[in-house]
Amino acid sequence: MKTKQRRNKWISLSLMITMLLALLPPMTASAAPVLNITSLYVHTIPTTDNPLVDASIQRITSNPLTVSVDIGGIAEEQITDIYYEIYNVNSGLTTTNKTNRPTRVANSTNQILFENVQLSEGLNRFTVKFASTSNVDSLPGWAYFTPVSNITNLKFNDDVFTDGAMLPSQGPFTNATITGSASNAYKVDAIVNGTTFEASNFSGGVFTFLTNTGRVSDVALNPGDNLMQFIAKNPTNYYTTSRTFKYDNGLGFAYNGTIQMLEDSSVTPAPPVSKLVTVPTLTSETSKNIIFTTDIKNSIGNITPGVADYVYADIKVVGSGASFRYTFGTQKISNIEGTLIGGSTPSTPDLIGSATVTPIKIDSGTKYQTHHFSASFPLNTNSTAQEIDVTLTSSLGTPTQPTRYTFNFTNPSLPYLDHVAQNLGGSPVVLTEQGSNQINDFPALIDIFTNAKADSVTVNIPGFSGNGTYDTTAVAGSSTLRKATISLHDIPDGPILMSITPNEGTTAVPPVTANAAGTKAYNLNISSAPYVIVTNLYNGKVVTSKSQFTCGAVLAPCIQGKIVNLPPANYNLVELAINDNNVPLSNNLTDPAAKKSVIDSLGNFTISSEELEAVNKDSGTAYSKLFDNDGKKAIRFSLYLKPDPAQPKVLVTQTNYEVFVLSDYAPLVEVWFRMSQLHLTQ
Repeated sequence: MKTKQRRNKWISLSLMITMLLALLPPMTASAAPVLNITSLYVHTIPTTDNPLVDASIQRITSNPLTVSVDIGGIAEEQITDIYYEIYNVNSGLTTTNKTNRPTRVANSTNQILFENVQLSEGLNRFTVKFASTSNVDSLPGWAYFTPVSNITNLKFNDDVFTDGAMLPSQGPFTNATITGSASNAYKVDAIVNGTTFEASNFSGGVFTFLTNTGRVSDVALNPGDNLMQFIAKNPTNYYTTSRTFKYDNGLGFAYNGTIQMLEDSSVTPAPPVSKLVTVPTLTSETSKNIIFTTDIKNSIGNITPGVADYVYADIKVVGSGASFRYTFGTQKISNIEGTLIGGSTPSTPDLIGSATVTPIKIDSGTKYQTHHFSASFPLNTNSTAQEIDVTLTSSLGTPTQPTRYTFNFTNPSLPYLDHVAQNLGGSPVVLTEQGSNQINDFPALIDIFTNAKADSVTVNIPGFSGNGTYDTTAVAGSSTLRKATISLHDIPDGPILMSITPNEGTTAVPPVTANAAGTKAYNLNISSAPYVIVTNLYNGKVVTSKSQFTCGAVLAPCIQGKIVNLPPANYNLVELAINDNNVPLSNNLTDPAAKKSVIDSLGNFTISSEELEAVNKDSGTAYSKLFDNDGKKAIRFSLYLKPDPAQPKVLVTQTNYEVFVLSDYAPLVEVWFRMSQLHLTQ
């Protein structure tokens, strides 16, 4: 009996244990966790050295990156314990990211993805880690990252911004917007018909240019032909792309303008045909006449429904005395003025070519006529710079703003200017004759390039003490050009005109004979106000530790840049404050032999604990500690001038940056659940 009772007791106890065990989750196999990176080049053997085969490493040019990883022996609920670490071989910085959680690939039991992975410039070692009772690391994956800028997804209003198009394809025709994407760029500019504009808005890699608003900061498009060059920049790369297009303002204008030298039929090869939107330079020793070809859009219905808006167009070469009138209704030419150079009279057929007209074209609801014609004109022999104006007059008798085409003409047997460029540390920036050229870094070196016939150039700038004649020298290498260099300084701020004339003869071997027709004029916008450029910081920069404020091999934290337009005698007055804590940049000693500063004679500076210690003992340690704690770091540079030693210094410029040190990019909350063991005792 007792045996039977004991047996029933054990059966009941077994049933209870079975029922309790059924409530517990099933046990998984205790296989060792495995992590394998599949989307990057991986070592075939475990090593922390540099990759075995450099040529196999992917070259990444755009962030962010998606990294795929195969896993094994890791339960689904443990995937959130997987994170990654990136070590930059070039900078020596390690970034651990536990907030960018992986996601499991759909319909896969063993593959996960890390999305939005951000690499830093240089060679990156990417390691996946599993935080469990026994930490597990993957073999490292490798990737080179070079932040190459590019420009994509260009749009004009809602139209794809294609080369050669007439835009916009439909209204509204005024205040159009131009948008696009520029990955890895810190700045996007546009050069439009010779003038440079900054993007009206640039955020998240997407830029916007506003057009024809009337504000000087916004892009100004000409009705008709336009050339727009987009430039995307970052500290190490430069990318550019261009669009030639016709801007349709909904009214009438000339477009598709071309130019060609009118030569005798015996001249071979035939002179090339150049698009006027590119502001070409034509050359000839035998002719001073041209063939001008264009289309004219005559809009319909803006003034009187169903009736063409414009009655006639006047076309002329400015300064040559040559012009004519084209009447749209009769398609006839009249009011002919001037003659070709060489003896042709106005009545001869070669002065004015025959005009043709296409049928009325209907496009996106806008009616307009397109008139095409070609005409021969003499050049303005008194100038290198040439201009053709096309002015439309409406049925109300009101003329439009003329379509202006500009180009240059040179006779290779005479001295002429080729181009003028500002020399920025060996990198030339060509000055434009059409728009305004900003000069804001003084002294400014200007290189003047001429043809081989120019022995010297004469420079004239109002208020410039260096006006005069400068001899040219041959440009090195195989170039046939010659060059003179001038240094601009002490010029009053504001817009000013610089004129340059090429000469035969030098100052050493007179006489100097000027070619007045070769004179070119450049509009300069002078800004000599002192300012500071910081090359490794930008507003809003976020780092996880002060070690990421780098300047190459210099010990971090480091700030690098240049003081511009401040007289060197005032470098010791430059002040730096970090969260209102003053950081002395010089020792302020009066003895020239004992004076020390982190700012060199050219205004360049590298601010680090080592550089500061060399100037003022213990200042480097205090500077480094300012970056220790998390939070905002308000960095302020103050530039002062002291024209009179007896007077107090005067603040002229302040530059402010706000950067942030956050030991992790976002708060992380981890919740752990532990199931206590169940002990059953008899």
